Amino acid sequence: MSAVDFLMSKTNKIKVYDDNIIKLREMEEKNLIPNCVVIDKINPNTLADVECIVLSPTVRIGAKIKELILRLGIDVVGEFGLASRYNIAPIYAVTGTNGKTTTVNMLHTIFTQCGINSHLVGNVGIPFTSVVNTIQPVDKVVAELSSFQLENITGVKASAVAITNIAPDHMDMYGSFDEYVSAKRNIMSVEGTSRVFLNYDDAILRDWGDERCEYFSLNPLPNEKNGLFIQNGKVCTVEQDVIQPIMNVPNITGSHNLSNWLCAVSLARWAGVGDTQIEKVHFSLPRHRQEIVKVVDGVTFVNDSKATNIHAVKSALQSFGKSRIVLMLGGKDKGEDYQGFLSTLSYNVKVIVFGQMRHKLIKILKKLDREFFECADVYEAVAKSKQIATVGDVVLFSPGGASFDEFACFEERGDYFCELVNEL
Repeated sequence: MSAVDFLMSKTNKIKVYDDNIIKLREMEEKNLIPNCVVIDKINPNTLADVECIVLSPTVRIGAKIKELILRLGIDVVGEFGLASRYNIAPIYAVTGTNGKTTTVNMLHTIFTQCGINSHLVGNVGIPFTSVVNTIQPVDKVVAELSSFQLENITGVKASAVAITNIAPDHMDMYGSFDEYVSAKRNIMSVEGTSRVFLNYDDAILRDWGDERCEYFSLNPLPNEKNGLFIQNGKVCTVEQDVIQPIMNVPNITGSHNLSNWLCAVSLARWAGVGDTQIEKVHFSLPRHRQEIVKVVDGVTFVNDSKATNIHAVKSALQSFGKSRIVLMLGGKDKGEDYQGFLSTLSYNVKVIVFGQMRHKLIKILKKLDREFFECADVYEAVAKSKQIATVGDVVLFSPGGASFDEFACFEERGDYFCELVNEL
């Protein structure tokens, strides 16, 4: 709707199409899309006078319609690309499988606490088209871009971009891992990008560098690589083999979050923020990411609902080291390699499976001769975790699957988990 509202501020010649035509007709009757023409099919007649098509993320165009659009010479952009065409401030864009929301929030915090007017947009939940008309040239735009938004980068612009990490995700939406990786890599081809920041600790990203690239790492970088790294409690820069400490490492929980912080700092420094200013910034992590909810009878309950893929679950497990863990796995299947993950799971981890994908997980766990506890939903899983956890355990709600089997989003799922824990 944001893109429609934005277009209505620019023109009165708008056509709207959705597979759910009933929903569109209801919106039309309620005058939610005034001055828009609702069309119920895509064909040469309905597209005859169309100059540009704006796609919502995840919408894929079929081969026949794609051929028709090409023949008619119609421009196709995403919501972000549309807004980029009207934007007058520098954009700093971040993608990655995990950590991108945390990273853009960190960068946004650096800008705002340093007195810079910053606009946080994109996959983080704020459509770019909803704010682009208010942006001034001296402002900064901080954008989180998903793989779906990067499938079509027509019109997308950025001054600098960064990639946090790459791991399998959304395999239920992509034909292969390579297809997903290709979408992510598109961020490096965004118009106007003069600097690219890559996570050197990620084996895939390590080999993507070109002359525009700098790296960030939790460990010293090789001599030939420029960027930021951590050594002896200090953040250091290395450029042309010259190493220089620039600031102290902040107290941030989890090595993955420290990596996200290095990514944000890299972008902030490129945007002109000084090291002394950055070092004074105070961060708070977004909710639903290894969030300690409550300690009940010596058991720590952790909400990590944002862990919607196996890569994120592994990061969460790593954060709690050798603690005894009750891991709550479940949700909607995203087509990942659950067997590979479960086969390497330490035996200090008790496994509760719940939700739509529990049946798939149960087959794998039985094959591995691994003990597990089956629950139908989150409600039952929380009750079971309270029953089997002992003093000193960590109950980790890190599902590894999407939330859409029970909930509208991972935030709703995490809030529900917190409610149940607070009632224990």
